[in-house]
Amino acid sequence: MKRIVIFGKSKHRTRTNLYFLRAFRNLGHKAKWIKYRKIRSYIGEKPANQLCKIFLRWYSPEVLFLYAKDISYDLLAWARERMKIILYYEDPKNDTFEEMVRFGRLAHLFYVTSRGDIPFYEERGIRARYITGGCDSLAHYREEKTFSKYESQLAFIGRPGAKNRIELIQEISSQFDLKVYGKGWEKYGIQPALQNAYADDYRRICASAAIILGQNVVERDLFFSNRIWYTLGCGGFFLTTYTPNMEEIFQRGVHLDWFIDLDECKEKIHYYLNHEEERKQIALQGYKLAHEQYSFEKLAQQMLKDLEEL
Repeated sequence: MKRIVIFGKSKHRTRTNLYFLRAFRNLGHKAKWIKYRKIRSYIGEKPANQLCKIFLRWYSPEVLFLYAKDISYDLLAWARERMKIILYYEDPKNDTFEEMVRFGRLAHLFYVTSRGDIPFYEERGIRARYITGGCDSLAHYREEKTFSKYESQLAFIGRPGAKNRIELIQEISSQFDLKVYGKGWEKYGIQPALQNAYADDYRRICASAAIILGQNVVERDLFFSNRIWYTLGCGGFFLTTYTPNMEEIFQRGVHLDWFIDLDECKEKIHYYLNHEEERKQIALQGYKLAHEQYSFEKLAQQMLKDLEEL
């Protein structure tokens, strides 16, 4: 049994840190969560650092789990001399990543959900590892009924993001019954059904929409957002853009399906709207895959195993 402390903000929409907290505890470890940014907003950085040091000396954790940069650099550097650091980052790298690199160099293990970014980090002296996102059994499960508020042929969950996503959603919404959930779509002529989709909404959307549509903001080796795991974990049928090498994890037409371009996307939509039983069977197999092999417990277990092997 290990003592683990998590540093990360509380995001009501995705709740990643909560899911890891539960995962570590479910594995039999003692885990506590420090919302550093909230503490800092109340008392300032220097007092927040001092308060956290007092706690860390008292709690004496073996592992500090950090989500992105939710800690001051000075406090992380201090902690590195006293415990192992795991840093977890869910987004693909972009042009402003030098600060992330700075933090990553302090981590004993730096996990990213984009395998295509591993060389970038390794070239900068970071011990980077690829890991997927996951699902949480208490938040992500199959609803046994549909909900009229969320019923539609298709649903898309997410913000506009990149141009290719906007164009895809605009085109699909002009030809199909598509409900969009997420902020910022109004400027593109789309009225979102909800500004945010929380865990309860997510389950109901997956239960009530025939197809959940996916579109990544970047095309990179084995990168896909956490929506893929949340959708499968909630029993939704997921149709998404192809990510390079995603067949290493998913079987096409078994766990989900994908498309290469807009024409293929529309062909797939027509096909699956007319093949309900096949669609439901694929959703069921995707659900089993997510919960049996890609739960947050599995991710946490792999991270701690990797740490032991250093």
